[in-house]
Amino acid sequence: RQPVADVVGHGQGLLLVGKHYARSLAELMERGPMRGGQARQIVLDAARIVAKAHEKGRVHGGLKPGNVLMGQSGVVVSDFGLAELTRRLGPDERRSYGEQVATAQEFCPPEDPRGEAPSTEGDVYALGAMLRKAVGGEVPEGLREVVAKATASAGERYANANELAEALGAAQTLTDTGVTEIEESSEA
Repeated sequence: RQPVADVVGHGQGLLLVGKHYARSLAELMERGPMRGGQARQIVLDAARIVAKAHEKGRVHGGLKPGNVLMGQSGVVVSDFGLAELTRRLGPDERRSYGEQVATAQEFCPPEDPRGEAPSTEGDVYALGAMLRKAVGGEVPEGLREVVAKATASAGERYANANELAEALGAAQTLTDTGVTEIEESSEA
């Protein structure tokens, strides 16, 4: 468990409020593959949080299971400062930094080592890769299309975390054994 501070936007800076003790998605994944429904719900909650940041023009730029924390008040996504740091770097510095980070993280989008600035699509890739890893690589049927699109090539992914959250929200787990079904949307 690690202490986490809630972050509340305040002008240009950030205000840290309170402490929570949380377990990370990384810790849960160390125990072995998770059930499809449990992994889907955690990544859905994280996607909804990241979507709020995307709506405000902010990108995480370094999502990984260790940044997705669960506690009594629900899911928290930590460490939104990476994108701001890398945005200040020039293309060569971003490429060098991206190569170092990408070799250590399987959750970085393929474009990171090329020195491209962090993007909403990169956050989507990371969330999709986390979901795939959380279920042990064997993605339940109803989630396969969502994970495939989230981890597709740049330009073919969901444009932002809100689109991913909508797709994950539509994927309804019928059982915790990995059987899933996409809900039919009823048009009125």
